[in-house]
Amino acid sequence: MIYGWNVDNSDRIRLRTANGNPILDNLILFSPDVNSHWCTDHPKMGEPFHKCVPVDWAVEVEKGFYHVEITMGDSEIMARYDL
Repeated sequence: MIYGWNVDNSDRIRLRTANGNPILDNLILFSPDVNSHWCTDHPKMGEPFHKCVPVDWAVEVEKGFYHVEITMGDSEIMARYDL
């Protein structure tokens, strides 16, 4: 089976312990969408600096139907999430 990220995300991993379940607690932070106003190579006055790099995770599977679950969020901070 072939799977994985298109870039090294090891510095973006966050380990959390709020729920006691690593699947729900741990996460990877993603850069904002390249079309977002948060995405910039230079910080704007009063806005956080985000260097945006497209990040993808993919898996090669056989043809068929699959049940896929996606969780979003951070158990320690509130933020906006888009999918």
